[in-house]
Amino acid sequence: MANKTGLYISGNRSGKYGIGRWSDKTLILAQDYENIYRTGKDNDFFVLVKAGKIGLSKATRNEGETAYSLEVITPCENNSIECGGSNTLLLNHKKGTRYYNIRENKLSDFYKSVFTLPLSHYIQAQAEDMFYLIDKETDEVIYQQEHSYKSNPIYLREIGKTKDGNAVFREWGSPPNALLYKNESGYKFLDGYVVLETMSHKGVNLANIVDGKDGIGLVDGNGNFLSDVDFDRVETEYKIKLTKNGESVEQVISSVKHNSLRWFDSVIAGMELN
Repeated sequence: MANKTGLYISGNRSGKYGIGRWSDKTLILAQDYENIYRTGKDNDFFVLVKAGKIGLSKATRNEGETAYSLEVITPCENNSIECGGSNTLLLNHKKGTRYYNIRENKLSDFYKSVFTLPLSHYIQAQAEDMFYLIDKETDEVIYQQEHSYKSNPIYLREIGKTKDGNAVFREWGSPPNALLYKNESGYKFLDGYVVLETMSHKGVNLANIVDGKDGIGLVDGNGNFLSDVDFDRVETEYKIKLTKNGESVEQVISSVKHNSLRWFDSVIAGMELN
């Protein structure tokens, strides 16, 4: 059955498949593939399987033409293809992983690893000795640093955006759990501080509780300190305010206390003295 591109998957008695074009009854891809799947918003992508390897092709046509042909994005040389979120496919190869930007019709270079950040349109990619954070909508590298793939991996999470619309990130899962923010010179880590909690509302990063060598304090998503960072404890309280006929009721739904590592160290030291 053909899709809107007028291309269809054709099989033969030997159990092999190819791709045909209805408009001129032409077989535009020979029937020597073990399987072919259609995918994409308009069913205009074809996943090809041959000799246990996977390839990807796209239905395309030149301006002014009515008949579609096939554009090979990658031949059947990949071990697997995964969905990397909106407009992104991840292609795993023996040389590494590449990502394909569907909107820009662009295939990246090989990386040692590629991860899409959860609920985000950013990708982190690790090369031999460089770490990259990439906007997968535009392919723009927004941050990079020297980092060997043999070192402890870096994992990032987007934790909201500033009021100016700049994404804010934090490391996740292993120390130092630093804040990655954008200033006038680009993205940088807030060195020397561990993020304990992030506070966002409607996608806007309002404040972040950080711990430093002198104590605990607050910093916003632009890397600006909202307080000194020398307190022993910060307590966050989330309240809901309900109003009816001019009268309001407030309900506390959660309250969390955060102690600085310095405060813990003093407590332990006191226990040892006793």
